[in-house]
Amino acid sequence: MRYSKESSKYNVRNGWEHRCVVCGDVFQCRSKYGKYCSQRCANDAAIARRKLAMNARREQAVCCKVCGNPIAQNPLDKIRLYCSAACKQRAYRARKGAQSPRVPL
Repeated sequence: MRYSKESSKYNVRNGWEHRCVVCGDVFQCRSKYGKYCSQRCANDAAIARRKLAMNARREQAVCCKVCGNPIAQNPLDKIRLYCSAACKQRAYRARKGAQSPRVPL
């Protein structure tokens, strides 16, 4: 049982009494500032924080970085920064052109 609440480093017999911020269970911890009753609750909180950050970044990417056209974001896919492959290629060429100028032969 990898994520068991009974055999957890968070839950000890003699310690400070806390309430888990994820599930609401009461547990005792050695630390005065305990937040999670188990590793499972700590992982669930980390996943929730990561999802909130991704949704915030997805809401900021509403228009193409090159041409300014609106972009429809799919909540299950990665965040799109460009409206088309042409804009993506144009941005790539602009980045590469700014880093190393072409030398004529």
